[in-house]
Formats: sequence, structure tokens, C-alpha cells
Amino acid sequence: MKSPMPWFYLFAAANAGLAFANDGVDAYRQGDYLQAAQQMTAITGKDPMVDYYMGRMRLYGYGQLKNDTLAMRHFQQAADQGFLPAIRIMAGYALFSLKNPEQALYWFKKAADKNDTRAQMYCAAAYMFGVGVKQNPDMAKRYYILAAKNGDSIAQCTLAQSFLETHQSANKKLGLIWLNKAVAQNNPEAQVTMGALYASGTLVPQDFAKARELVGLAVAQGYVPALYQMGEIARLANELPQAKEWYIKAANAHDEQAEMALSTLYMQEKSPMYDLKAAFLWMLKAAQNGSHDAQLALSDMYKKGWGVEADEHIASEWQQTAAKTAQWTPAKAQIKAARWLTNGKATALAQTPYRLHGIFSPWENASALKENHYNQPPQMDPLVRANLYQPQFEMITPNRIPISDYYNALVAALGEAPVEPLVFPRYPAVSVDETTSVDKLEKEAHLGDASAQYRLAQMYQQGIGVKQNIEEAIRYYQLAAAQQNLRAAYQLSVMYLDGHDVPPDYKKGMDLLQDVAFKGNAYAQYVLGQIYAQGLTAVAGQPIVQTDEARSRAMYALAAVNDNGLAQYRLAEMMVRESPADGLPQAMLKRMQTIKALYQGAVTNGVEKAALPLAFFNAMDTDKLKQEQAFEVAKKAANTGNLDAALLLGLMYDHGIFVTASQADAVHWYQQAETNPMGAFLLGTHLSQGTGVDKNLEKGYALLQQSAQAGFSYAHFNLAIMQYQRNEAFLPELDKAYALGNSTAGLLLADYYLSLANNDEQMKQA
Repeated sequence: MKSPMPWFYLFAAANAGLAFANDGVDAYRQGDYLQAAQQMTAITGKDPMVDYYMGRMRLYGYGQLKNDTLAMRHFQQAADQGFLPAIRIMAGYALFSLKNPEQALYWFKKAADKNDTRAQMYCAAAYMFGVGVKQNPDMAKRYYILAAKNGDSIAQCTLAQSFLETHQSANKKLGLIWLNKAVAQNNPEAQVTMGALYASGTLVPQDFAKARELVGLAVAQGYVPALYQMGEIARLANELPQAKEWYIKAANAHDEQAEMALSTLYMQEKSPMYDLKAAFLWMLKAAQNGSHDAQLALSDMYKKGWGVEADEHIASEWQQTAAKTAQWTPAKAQIKAARWLTNGKATALAQTPYRLHGIFSPWENASALKENHYNQPPQMDPLVRANLYQPQFEMITPNRIPISDYYNALVAALGEAPVEPLVFPRYPAVSVDETTSVDKLEKEAHLGDASAQYRLAQMYQQGIGVKQNIEEAIRYYQLAAAQQNLRAAYQLSVMYLDGHDVPPDYKKGMDLLQDVAFKGNAYAQYVLGQIYAQGLTAVAGQPIVQTDEARSRAMYALAAVNDNGLAQYRLAEMMVRESPADGLPQAMLKRMQTIKALYQGAVTNGVEKAALPLAFFNAMDTDKLKQEQAFEVAKKAANTGNLDAALLLGLMYDHGIFVTASQADAVHWYQQAETNPMGAFLLGTHLSQGTGVDKNLEKGYALLQQSAQAGFSYAHFNLAIMQYQRNEAFLPELDKAYALGNSTAGLLLADYYLSLANNDEQMKQA
């Protein structure tokens, strides 16, 4: 029999439930918990948000009798329907209140599936160390890959280390990419790992200064393993006294690696530090602190009588202790997980951000914890509009504006990048001395040695050690290129394209250049990037290659990844001139980090013109070493008349970055850049306020107008304030500042209109 209830009744009933839910949620958010409970009680189990709020009211006793059992029932209903805040509560409750890591993992996995980064990290730790589940490195990796993609620096560092431990060169390159991402986020373990690579010359050129700089960043964060790594850098540099000092600092902070390193240092027979007794004592300390490796080594020292009287019985005891240390226990697993999740800051999961907050944490008011009891919810003081909206007509001082805002304004005024001459970088000429045998090289070349063929080609091309012979140079380049010698193929492509040694053959040159570029040659990738950026025209004037910005960018990106400094600089210059596709803060931060990394790479690779743009980024950094570098670069360039450098130097004095804040010194440098719109704003504001210079309202106003005409929003803002103070019409300038995206102007406009609003139209305007 069919139901007599028409479909529209069902529709109306469903909408009524939705209305009850919305009314209940609104009442909850307004603090009317009694009304919220009345509205939501009838529809629990139908809307996860309703169950979540009902759970909170039951948990705290707001509008409902406090009842933990009912609270958790509501939370579970919401969590079962996929409501993420409820899932997080269920996970934390299972882990800390029920002490049930198996059940906790069930809920954390549900949260991880909803792309919750913190939950992904917990799942990775659980599978990595065996918390509530059997250890499974593959499952752990699955979860920390997800977290790494979401930007978690610990996950990025761990993923990098997993790639670096493989034997495949492609994976090692990926490892460096992920490691750099973690370093860019100031992750101390990543800084230490990258520093260790520079110290050993693994995958990157050996550079002790760079290694110390990176590890020093981790030391500044109080990361204890960084102290040990500083010792390792000193040891690799054969600076044993300094190594010992760093090891002792780390050992005093209970770093077991450092204690073992000190022991090893004292065991070196040929070292002036040789002292078996001291070696034994440091190894004993590491063993007592729980190092499995130290316990085994100590057992061996007792067996052999190194630094201590031989004793087989004690040796056996330390063997047994080491075996116990190696045994897995749930408690040890949780300690390791907590350390991994916090970069060593915590030794218990309860000390991590996963701990429960609010009423689940230690609660001072014991009476509020009673079951079947109403609690008084927090009360908000009544708000009066007159107290809320009090427009503050004050000029914004230069040191209140982040340097990033000045940088963005400078970049916005750059316009298109200037067209630069096409540059064909060449490989260094071969070195030839009296020991070089041309006959021997020719024999090796005829036997198919590509390296010999390449050297001979260079010698014949440049007339070094032999009479110059371009035909022979081309022949040997071709032989080497046929054996996949990319340098030879690149040099040959340049000969055909630049027409210096032979008549141009653009087709041959481009075919060779493209082939070499796609095989990974950074020079070829960079040159192709240039060609696609500005096109290629024959000597006679006919076009050979049309401009193609997308291809140019792709080639620069490939060359930049291959550590080509010129490509890194060009790519950075392209990016700073682009309008960002995504204006969200996280995307903007990531974009700025990428640009900074490109400028840093360019400077490292000898591109001097990248130094000043990098200095702006370093001035924004919290690291004192970076700030010092920025100051020195800006000072040097400003003394040569560079206006942007003078601005940066003035800003550093104004903000007190690296130097003691000095408005007088800031004004001195702003005066050098008065013709620049930024300089006009900065100097105009100081003159208008009489800070760091004698007050001059007329000149200050004129300079602010000059800056405003160039479209700097803060200049419009300060002009509006001066007009308000003069009792002149100020709203047009304030509107212009707001239209240019100045949020401070928007807030002031809103406060101003709200302070005047007496009807709906004025409220709408506000």
C-alpha cells in the first residue's frame, strides 16, 4: 500500500530539521546554550555539526547536564559521519584518556584520509615506530609523503632522508629538493642534514663555511644534535680542538652521539689527544645514557681491557644490557614517536600538540568536573558601538610597514625585464702544459676516448698546444658528441649558432642545442631559455625562432634545478614581475620562498646582480647572519649610487634590522633616493612628522604627493591623514589607498563610517 504522505510534506519536514539545526548552531555560537540545546536535541544523529556541539555542551555542562558518556556518544556520532573536529577529539580521547593507541590510530587514519596534516604525521609515526600497530615502513612513508606535500617540514626532511639513503642518483636529486624545502622552513634537522652534506661534499660541492652556516641556524634554535654536527664539521676540517669543544657542548646536553664521538677522538693513537682512560669514561657515559651502540662498544672495551681493567663478567653484563635496549616495547615506541613528531623537543606524546585541551587537560576548577551538574558558561561583556569603532587618524610610520610591502611595491614598478644580449656561456679552456702529449691524446681519441676527443677539439678550436684548426675542432667535437659527450655537443651547437668560427648554420645549431638540453645539459637549457625569451634572428634579419614565454620559463626552470646561476637569476626575475595566480597567504609565502631560493642559488653561483634582490629577502629574515649579509650588500651598492640599495639601507636603519635603529641614519639614505617613489614616501613621512630630521610639512606633503602619483598606497594613506589634520577633504585619498589594496585604509574607512552610521544605508556603506 502506498503512503498517503505527499512528497512535499517530506521536503518540508527535511527543511524544518535544517532550520532547527541552523537556529541551534546560531544560538550556540552566540553563547545561548539553553536555547541551542532545545533546538538541537530533537535532531541529533542527523547532522554531524549538531552532534558535535551537543557533545561540547554535555562535556562542559553548558545548557545541558554535564555527562561525559553522553558527550562522547555525540562526538562519536559526529565522527562516524566524517566531521573532522569530532574525529580529532575521538582520536585524542582514545590516545590519552582511554590509553588505547590501537583505537586512536583508527580515528587518526580517518582524519588523515580527510587530508589533515597533523593526523597524517601521527599515522606516519605510528607505523614507523609501532604505536598501536605493527611497524610498517611502507605505510609510514605513505603518510609522511602526504604530509610532506601538505608542507610539513618534519615530513619533508624525513622524505628527503629516505631518498638520500637510496643508491639511485635520480632519487638523491629528489632528496635534495625535499631537503631544501624543509631547510626553507627553518627545520633544524634538515639544516643539520644539509650541513653534513656540504661538510662531506656529498651530492654538493664541499663547503665548510656553508656547512657551518646551515648548522649554525639549527644551533640558534637550541637543536642539540646540531652541536654534535658542528663537531663533525670541525673534525672533517681536521680542526680537532674545535671538534672536541663542540662535542663537549653536545655531550653536556646529553647527546649520546657526541659522547661516543669524544670516546672515539680519545682512541686515536696518533692524535695528541690519545687517552684510553678518557675514551672509556665517555663511552661509559653514552652507555649509561641508553645508547645501544655505546653499550656494545663498552662491552668490547671491557673484553679487551681498553682504558679499563679487562673483565669478561662486566663485558657480558653490558652485552645483555645492549640486548635489552634493542628490544621493542610500547613505551619506547611512544618515546621515539614523540621525539620524531617534535624534532626531539618532547619525549612523551602528552607533551606534543596531540594532547587534549580544554576540560580534558588539568582543570583548576574541580567542581566543574562533576557529572550531572550545570556549569556557568563564560559571559561576554556587552559591546557598545562607540567603544568598538573609534577611527584613529594617525600617519603610518615607515617602520610599521613590513619590508616585504616595500619590496612588493618596488617589484610592481619594474615593468618588463630589459632585453639583454644573447649570451653563450662556454666551458673553460683546457689546460695544457709541457707534459701534455698531443700524440697520446690523438691515439686515445682514435681509440674512441670521448674525453680525449673533447680535449683535442678545444685545443684545435682555441689554438692551445696546437695550431688552430676549426675543421679539426669540429671533427673531434662531432666524434665526442656521437658518444653522448654533452659538453662537446653543446660547444658544437654554439659554434653553429654564434657564427664566430664558422658560417652560421641555425638548423644544425638548434637541433643540437635542443637535443643536449633535453639530455640534461644546464648550459644548453639556459641558452634555449634565452632564445625562447627574446627570439633568434639570423644575421640577414630573418626570424629563426619565435619568442615563447612558456618554453623559456620551462628551460630556465630545468637549468635552475641543475644549479645554473644565470638561469636561477633569470627565472627569479620572471617570477617577481608576474602577478601571483593565488593570492592566499600560504601560496604567497611559498612563492616568495621560491624566488629567494633562486636568487640565493644565483649568488652562490657567482651572479653578482642577484646580490641586491637577495639582500631584500635576507633583510626580512630573522637570522642575524642573513641580516648582516643584507646590510653589507646594501651598503656597498648604496655607496655606488644604487637607489634601491639606499632604500634598503635606510629601511634597515629605520626598522633596526642588524643595526641599532636610527631615524637620522635612515633619513640620510632616504635623501639619496628621493626621486624614487618609495624614497619620496619614506622621506616625506619623516619630514611631515619631524622624525630623524627637522619638521617640514610643505616638503613632506609634496613628497607624499609624488609617491602617491606613482601608485604607492601608503602615500595615499598618509596624505589622507594630513588632509584630515588640516580639516580638508580626506576621503578621496583614503579611498584611493583602499582601492590599491591597503587594508589599513580599509579598516580606517570602516571605523569612520561605522562611527557615523545611524541608519541602514550608512551601515551598508561601512
